[in-house]
Amino acid sequence: MQKENKEKMLKTYLRVEQLAFGEVQADVDNYWAYADLLTARLALGKVAEAESVLNSVLEIAPKDSPYVFESLLDTLTRLEKALGEEDSVHIKPVIAQIQARVDLQKSNGAAKNT
Repeated sequence: MQKENKEKMLKTYLRVEQLAFGEVQADVDNYWAYADLLTARLALGKVAEAESVLNSVLEIAPKDSPYVFESLLDTLTRLEKALGEEDSVHIKPVIAQIQARVDLQKSNGAAKNT
């Protein structure tokens, strides 16, 4: 992504998808593998497959680590830029869903502290 070589990036994401899929099959609670699988499928434009992975990401994210979503949001934002506006339109709704979860966690945390 950082080298702005879109063709090579997509080829790499094909491999990431394969590896991450294997990891989530081996360990169904592996948040980072699900996050990698989500990112790879979004990069490859596999929107339907990404939606089911997003649900898993949101469900199994570590509750005691508030920054896991922020890390994923950063990655998806960089992916969106690397793909370009036309090829990344399907990423915005995913970013919005994750951001909504971050906002909810923050508001729940603030409510617990008051």
